[in-house]
Amino acid sequence: APLVLGLTSTNERGSLALNGLPAGRYDIVVDAEGYLRGLLKGLPVRPPYRAVADLVLAPGNELGQAIALAAAEGSSALELRVVDASGAPLSGVRCRLDPLEHRADPVELSTSDEGIASAEQIPAGTWKLTLFRAGLARLRIARLVWSGGPLQIVARMLPLPEQAPVPLEDLMPSPGV
Repeated sequence: APLVLGLTSTNERGSLALNGLPAGRYDIVVDAEGYLRGLLKGLPVRPPYRAVADLVLAPGNELGQAIALAAAEGSSALELRVVDASGAPLSGVRCRLDPLEHRADPVELSTSDEGIASAEQIPAGTWKLTLFRAGLARLRIARLVWSGGPLQIVARMLPLPEQAPVPLEDLMPSPGV
């Protein structure tokens, strides 16, 4: 079975939602600049119900924050599904995997009209993962330690707050995308 990683941002009230995950138990990791990482282990999710939990973050800093994923059976492959706040597929979202502690070429993908991007034969290792599209809040995992096997990422992207500046690199196309 593939590993499943959900990725989203909180809304203006600090709430988050992520639809489309298969039933199971999930560890919830919440990172915010200027706060210690929050962790909720083993939250059960069973359709058609939704799981509700509160997590309070304490002020502070952590260095070297990373999400470490255990290996799954099968060859290393990535499937990325990106949706908006209502669950509708998002096309044209750029996904960039940059190697951090190993020699590999960066991987750049873009989602289709169905909100899907995929790649085969991704080497195991430590990566930085960034998802971005103009007008949407950027999603980033600074250190994703992936030891191999198929990985499915379900990402929910939210609009940028009106007062937030759009990063220049979100407006400029990068080579190869």
